[in-house]
Amino acid sequence: MAHIRNRAAKLLDTGFQELIAPELIKVVYILGVVAYAVFVVVLVVGAFEESIGAGVLMLLLSPLHFALGFLAIRVCLEVLIVLFRMERHLGELSRIAQQQPHGEP
Repeated sequence: MAHIRNRAAKLLDTGFQELIAPELIKVVYILGVVAYAVFVVVLVVGAFEESIGAGVLMLLLSPLHFALGFLAIRVCLEVLIVLFRMERHLGELSRIAQQQPHGEP
């Protein structure tokens, strides 16, 4: 119950002191991959509706298409994770710098 209360508190944090996006990345990743798989299937079906040749060609190219889309989703989400980690580490460095007297390295 406390876990749910903690997440609700993060959602209602108007000062944006707590970030919820890093926790949502896994869900976004799974939804993105599933949505892209459905998109590729729709492309293959649409190509078969055009002609048998286009359908066969799209069927042969669909694994490559899916792999490239999968890779693009993964890279974009990894960039977001890196940005969130940078924010966390910069916050830690800022706290350490504030604790040191001004004159010491």
